[in-house]
Amino acid sequence: MLTFKKTQFILKSLCAFFGLTLLLNNIRGILYNCFHATDFGIYQQAIYELAQMKSLNPYLSVRNIQIFNDHFDPVIFFAIPFVWIFDYHPASLIIFEYGIFVLFLLIVLKLNQYKGFAIEILFMLLTTKAFLTGLLYPIHPSTWSIIPIFLMGYYYSKNHDRGFILSAFALCFFREVFPLALIFMSFILYTQKKYKLFIGIFFPSVFMAFMIYLFRPMFMGPTVSYGGLILKQLFHQPLATLLQIDLLPFLKISYPFFIPLYFILKTDKKSFLTHPLFFFWLPLIGLHLLTNKVHSQYGPFLMIPIWSLILFHPSLKSFFQNKKALYFTMALFLASSLGNYTKSFKLAYLGKSKKCIISDDKTEKTRELKSALKVISPEKSILATGGIIPTVLKPNMNILQAGLFSKRLSKYDYLLLEKNGSGDTFPYNKTDIEKTINKCEYNIILNNNYYFLAKGPILSPCLQPLWDAWP
Repeated sequence: MLTFKKTQFILKSLCAFFGLTLLLNNIRGILYNCFHATDFGIYQQAIYELAQMKSLNPYLSVRNIQIFNDHFDPVIFFAIPFVWIFDYHPASLIIFEYGIFVLFLLIVLKLNQYKGFAIEILFMLLTTKAFLTGLLYPIHPSTWSIIPIFLMGYYYSKNHDRGFILSAFALCFFREVFPLALIFMSFILYTQKKYKLFIGIFFPSVFMAFMIYLFRPMFMGPTVSYGGLILKQLFHQPLATLLQIDLLPFLKISYPFFIPLYFILKTDKKSFLTHPLFFFWLPLIGLHLLTNKVHSQYGPFLMIPIWSLILFHPSLKSFFQNKKALYFTMALFLASSLGNYTKSFKLAYLGKSKKCIISDDKTEKTRELKSALKVISPEKSILATGGIIPTVLKPNMNILQAGLFSKRLSKYDYLLLEKNGSGDTFPYNKTDIEKTINKCEYNIILNNNYYFLAKGPILSPCLQPLWDAWP
């Protein structure tokens, strides 16, 4: 039979192993082209260009838009010192995001009111599938938002109005949807006659919403209205939009929470269902259920309100005191995350992935590729498949991803393709790549088992196999 000390040792060891696995998975992933330019390369290029201090809203060739015309998340400025320190190494942003998550874990362990169960809480946080889907799809400011959202729950539980208001206001700089959720949340504060909190949340959130949705397009030019597209679809096709909702992805990230929520709701349902964070969560989960987007970069900010509600609710004490319920819940969290950790283990320790090839030979060939790219002038256009872009990206680089978002040109100065599944080439497969290579006679700079680099002009007809695969 396991003693308390042995159980604690096992849990601590597992937590350390999980944390190390996440870090190694992401570092290996970025070094071996396992992460696609969408979205890693988009934020990577944004932060690199901001770090050059030439523009406060730089154009991104990877996305064909200026960064803050796409998403409004000025919090990315905080990543700039990391790319300076690590001299624009692609792993610098991996370390930055991982550091944010570690800071979040430390904050939770410091502030939660169930300190006698710190290791159990840490275990459940590290096996929260919603968090893992975000961390394993780096890098996103929406993942970083778990800190201010958690602090909102803490400050509200302590009746610390200033801390609650400041945390909510800070959240407006992580993603453009948050001011709208805060406005919705403010009305429950009004009905509860918490007028100071209502004023402190409602008016700054309305101001930020006007700045983002009205003044931003007026002064910055056309913006991408993700929420607007969803609402337009809902307005024009309400029944079809509602019928296409798939609850299974949400159930996969939420079912481990059912038992602790049961303990809370059976004793104090009213305080939970009238909590401001619950009303903050409602429009977020509703909007993302409509789009069937509850994982990847969306998962962390969709489930951290529930975590915050749980950890600062006094009724949860009976849950922690019930060992069977506690350990069964921990088992559910572990079960929900096994798929994520299985893939991470294979990449981090075994060097195996369906999206990329990991080998010493590829490492050497990647060095050769980087050396070849160094002599290319920054203004020259490079069309590349998605996986290699984050690995080779440098400031001022005019690199465009084949397919997806980048602007299509009539000709390119260089063509860079990943061969034989060496990287994440979505939306193209090996056949599409080979057809493109064989389509024309190229001035080849480098051609091996992993990479094809040619000097142009690369005319659009030569790229027809790519355009046919992704019109």
